[in-house]
Amino acid sequence: MDNAAEAASALLKSGGATEVKNSDEIVEFIEKIGEDRETLKDRGESCKSAVKSLTGASERTVRLLMGDNI
Repeated sequence: MDNAAEAASALLKSGGATEVKNSDEIVEFIEKIGEDRETLKDRGESCKSAVKSLTGASERTVRLLMGDNI
């Protein structure tokens, strides 16, 4: 996640993502989330919102650096 820290942080904060440390945790997470369709749906919506909040971030940064007001 180091090369996409901003996106990873947004997804984790939104509750849409879960960080796992090893293959056992991946299997455990998939088994757990796969059994709960409502939670899976909610987390998907959280991911969508988090990604949406990042949309246009590069453009806004360039405009700020160039002195343009957004």
